[in-house]
Formats: sequence, structure tokens, C-alpha cells
Amino acid sequence: MSRAISLHQLCALEITPWTLVEVAARAGYDHVCVCTQGPPNPAIRFPLVAAGEATAFRRHVADHGLSVLNIEACFLTATADVAGFRAALETGRSIGGRSVTVVSLDPDPLRARDNFEAVCMLAGEIGLIANLEFMAISPTVATLEQAADWVRGTAHAALAIDALHVVRTGAAVAEIAALDPALIGYLQLCDGPATRPEEEWRAEAIGGRRVPGEGEFPLVDLLRAVPADLPVSLEVPMNHRRDGEGVDAAGRASMLIAGTRAVLARAR
Repeated sequence: MSRAISLHQLCALEITPWTLVEVAARAGYDHVCVCTQGPPNPAIRFPLVAAGEATAFRRHVADHGLSVLNIEACFLTATADVAGFRAALETGRSIGGRSVTVVSLDPDPLRARDNFEAVCMLAGEIGLIANLEFMAISPTVATLEQAADWVRGTAHAALAIDALHVVRTGAAVAEIAALDPALIGYLQLCDGPATRPEEEWRAEAIGGRRVPGEGEFPLVDLLRAVPADLPVSLEVPMNHRRDGEGVDAAGRASMLIAGTRAVLARAR
């Protein structure tokens, strides 16, 4: 059985979600991951699916033989209003989304955890799973261990495992393999060098990733460590390919799925 593959909006921020669906379908993807809410920093803009276009967008996705795997994102900040996430989550469910990514940017661990549990309750009410993403640049959920602790025993919660953050946080693939498979909700693939200066991590995350198979990440071992039926989402923003080499969104999507299929073949 082959794994389903999803194309994430962050791979092509210069195109709309509607065009992302078309690009993904032509390249042979099974799913897309789109945004219904952007980050709290107004300087960073994501193309969004708006509430008023949810019905038409869901039809557009289905017409292209795809489905929505995951939506982005609930950012937990010091001033986060969990109730304010409702509209974006409802839009995500309306377009067929199964889960939502949650990122903690709040330096207060008690408040952040309370807000995460509230997001999980809200997501469950709407029909979504809240996937908590650990990453080294998070002030409160910087390790796999911390994320797993938050998720265990929390209804409607799961882990978002991103290959980049696995490597940069120093998480061992054996730790992931030892997890209860039911805790793992979401897997994101990309590649990169085994080590990189810490001051470059943020820029790498938002624009400097590599095609799976073109770096040194333990992707084969990671794929073998998670459930065999878990889809993979390609979150691989590559500004060097887009701006430096002039590769358009369709070209990058084709590069990514070809590289991923080769890695998947090695993992089987």
C-alpha cells in the first residue's frame, strides 16, 4: 500500500489555494494542506481560503480528485483568543479538513498549555484533530517529549511531526518509533543538512528547505517509525528554487513529489 502525499500551501505561497489544488492534481498528489488563518505577525501573509468560498472550494478540490488533509494554523501567543479561532476552524472543516496544526509561541507554559487544551476542545466540537507541532524555535514546545506530554490524555489532540524539527530539536527516530501510534496525527517531510547554525533555523524553516532525498535527514528511518498508513505532507518552502533558479510552483511541486516517491520506495 502506497502512502498518500499532500502538497502544502507553504511550498507555493505565491499562488492561491485554488491554483495549489490545480498544481497538485496535475503533479499527482492525493491531498492538499491549505490555510484558513495566517500567523499573528502581519508582515507574514499566507494565501487563505475564506469562509465565504468554502463550499465552492470544497467542490473545486473534489473536482480535481483531491481532498484536504490538514489546515493551518492556530498560533498560541501570549494574547491568543481561542474563541477567535472558531471561524477559521469551521471553514477548515467545511472544506473537508481533517485536522489543524497548533503552534505554541507563548513563553508562558501554563497559559500555553491551557490554551492548547481549549483549542483541542474547540477542534473536537467542530470535528477536527488538533496536531501540536514541536520545534526548536518554540518557547514552550521545543521537544518531542514536551509535545507528547501535552498530547497524552488530551482529547482530540495528536502530534505533528515535521522532519525538519525532528532533526533541529535532536529528537531520535527511536523515540518516535516508541510512541503510541495513536498519538501521531500528522507527518511533514522535507530535507536539509544534518547540522546548521542555530541563527539560520528560522530562515530555513520558512524558506530554506530541500527536496526529500537531496539532504541528510533520516527520512527513510522516520517513515519506518510511523504508522504505514499515515499520509505525508510536503512542507518544503524553497526560496532558492523559486527566486534564485526561477522554478515555478508547478515545477517545484513536480520536483517534490518525484523526490518523495523515491524516498518512499527506499522506505518500503
